[in-house]
Amino acid sequence: MAEPIDLVPLPDFRPPRLPGSLTVRATHDEVIDAAAFDLVMHSRNCIRAFGDFHVAVSVSPGIEPLLLRLMYDPALRDISWKRAHVWLLDESADGPSRAQSLRELFIPHSDIPDEQLHMLDCSPAAAASYTREIRETLEWREKGHDRLDFALMEVDADGTIPVAPDDHAGLFAAARPGGVAMTESLINASRFVALLAAGDAMAPTIRTLEREWAAAHGPSADEPTRGALRLRLLGGELRWYVDHAACGVPSSPAPHEANRLDRTGP
Repeated sequence: MAEPIDLVPLPDFRPPRLPGSLTVRATHDEVIDAAAFDLVMHSRNCIRAFGDFHVAVSVSPGIEPLLLRLMYDPALRDISWKRAHVWLLDESADGPSRAQSLRELFIPHSDIPDEQLHMLDCSPAAAASYTREIRETLEWREKGHDRLDFALMEVDADGTIPVAPDDHAGLFAAARPGGVAMTESLINASRFVALLAAGDAMAPTIRTLEREWAAAHGPSADEPTRGALRLRLLGGELRWYVDHAACGVPSSPAPHEANRLDRTGP
């Protein structure tokens, strides 16, 4: 007879109410695993349905461990990179080049063709050239499926995300504070958007985002201004990946299945 598992309850735990769906895991490491697994599953489905997979990634400090795990973890090595297009979601005007980091992550460790690794830069012509490249690459797909399949980024400590506001010029990239990034309209058209928010430092941010989202649906109905709340996906799924620390829950010594939560809707 199997021995009972001692489940550790979460005292006074209530998952945050945010737009879209929510994945909660006990630790930051488990959050990375959950997001990476969903990326792999979406890649399989899209390659089977459309013949290729288009993923936009922000190579930020919180996302790099996930991208590394895709390269070395046998359980996550199932992506057919030869049939994938990886798009740099944003580039920094100062500091380390995210394009260079993306190249260093993918070129030595995957079999992705160099021309399917799409780089964004901060030159004056970057927005127009990147828009043209995205359109020319996606136009080979059936109408209605000519969009990004997956967008992966982390939420900053101030509640923003590395996405540029639309400039109403039909461009898919635009300037943003500190650099250049894909625009809200392009991200909103994506099939799946993954937002990572993990760690103790994110707990005040999650509480603030939750209050602003509640206020946006209250009597006053103020429009949210923070980037993470401004997304309005057009038929796609917005999914948050948070750990217990970001939810303000003390770390558990031994996470169990009872401490895992997936929720859809606010």
